[in-house]
Amino acid sequence: MSNPNTELSALLFRIILFTGAAIGLVLNMADLGTWTALVYFTNQSNLLVMALTAHLIHGHLMSGKKKTRTSRLFTEVRGTLLVAISMTFIIFHFLLRPVLLETGYEHVVYSLQSHLLHYLVPLMFIFDWLLFDQKGRFRLESPFLWTIYPLLYFLFAVIRAQLGGPLPRSDSHYPYFFMDFNLFGHYVFIMIALILVGLCVYGYMLVFVDRSMDKTSLDRVKKTS
Repeated sequence: MSNPNTELSALLFRIILFTGAAIGLVLNMADLGTWTALVYFTNQSNLLVMALTAHLIHGHLMSGKKKTRTSRLFTEVRGTLLVAISMTFIIFHFLLRPVLLETGYEHVVYSLQSHLLHYLVPLMFIFDWLLFDQKGRFRLESPFLWTIYPLLYFLFAVIRAQLGGPLPRSDSHYPYFFMDFNLFGHYVFIMIALILVGLCVYGYMLVFVDRSMDKTSLDRVKKTS
């Protein structure tokens, strides 16, 4: 990303992304309270995306920071957050949104923060990677690493449910209904396992796209053909 016009486009894009995440998080925390808001995967994943985007913006503004964008640690963090924020979008749109609409929570579904955190930020973060990141960095084993954070979140939610009380505006101790052992018992493990498998499949789709868009790999193929 050495072209000055591309650098400027990436910087402006990331400032919008950062601002959208910040506004959505501030609104959610003002509505739920800071610590309660952080119980939810939506807010955690958006907060992490905002932090990584701030790191990228800092790299644009400060000289000598570009190398951090292609480090192995950065690549794995980027992949982890791509999977996590995509999970935020997919699970909300296809699983939570219909339930919320059926149970009279239209004001939650159609709120500004919901649109920012469930749609704008996830889609912009995916396009940020597609448009501006160096490709050919993802490894074949990476999708398994990228599921560690969602798995740790599940363990966190279960422990918090056992130690803490019900969440505000809810009779449940769990942040999401499909995690509620009181409702589904051991079937929760099956649902979580299916989600993790789905995330692995999605992760390998990202690896395929990453390698397909890698100009270095494409050049090697052209030279050998």
